[in-house]
Amino acid sequence: MSTTTLDGVMDGTGVYTVTVPANYSLADGQSRAVNYRFTNDDSDDVTVHLTHAMQYGSATTTRTIHYVVANGDTTKAPADVTQVAHWRTVTDLVTGGSVATATDGYAAVTSPAVEGYTASGNVAAAELGATTTADLTNTTATVTYAPNAATLRVTYVDDSTGATVAVQRVAGTTDQSGTYTATAPAGYDLANGQATTLAYTLTQDDTDNLTVHLVHHMTTSTAATTRTIDYVVDGGTATAPAAVTQTAQFTIVTDSVTGARTVTTATGYAAVTTPALAGYTADVTTVAAATPDLADGDTTVTVTYTAVSAPDTGGSTTPTTPTTPTTPTTPTT
Repeated sequence: MSTTTLDGVMDGTGVYTVTVPANYSLADGQSRAVNYRFTNDDSDDVTVHLTHAMQYGSATTTRTIHYVVANGDTTKAPADVTQVAHWRTVTDLVTGGSVATATDGYAAVTSPAVEGYTASGNVAAAELGATTTADLTNTTATVTYAPNAATLRVTYVDDSTGATVAVQRVAGTTDQSGTYTATAPAGYDLANGQATTLAYTLTQDDTDNLTVHLVHHMTTSTAATTRTIDYVVDGGTATAPAAVTQTAQFTIVTDSVTGARTVTTATGYAAVTTPALAGYTADVTTVAAATPDLADGDTTVTVTYTAVSAPDTGGSTTPTTPTTPTTPTTPTT
């Protein structure tokens, strides 16, 4: 409050023109020109009513919605959304105090969809109340996307038939990475070139599925059969030669899935010349070589000697040379 003194004479009159102090305004109904008359007391004092001058302005604030993917994959996070709120400001030029009143607010925002992820929620609308201008601040809201459950399928395929042998599943969450170790089922081996360790990244579709190629496991074994050549003397007292036993070797490859076997003869039976027996002739001069069939098993060939009479030339008997007999039946190959 300030005071101005006017000088004059008793009953003198005049008009006082109000000079408004800085940062003030005349109050409603207060005239700028005030009539006065001088008296000997204070009844001639003049009071001028003022109000604080107000400065009107505007301001804005923002709310930024930030989207975060929980696994840190920034390439999948939606772009930030920035909203703007508008304020009307009134500043008291005397006290310096300033008040802001919002003329709008922040609208609700629905979180964008991200395939394979679930948002922590939507961002609600915000109504803004009056505040001091000094308290106007920008704000941030964060929405976090958590990965959904995801699985991939591992299909084991028989490359011989194209049939599915087994199916396994790997469980996790979207974009989770790892390695899968392929293990051949019983009776199978991993196909040539099939990796044992397979890298994967889980997705919500079938693009992450894995295929493991298999071949039938083959086992190799051996077997043997025998051919016994028995020598028999028919109607005589001579001692027959000792029996001859021969061995044939086989290689067996067995398909562990189908059980089918492939048998290969590694060695067969060699030809055997029948030993000479004085005074006798054999019905088989040579037991022929043979390539046996494992299914025939062990076999026996009998060679029979028959006594041969020679003409009397002074009491001595000379054996005749054996004739060549027919070859006995050998095992079917």
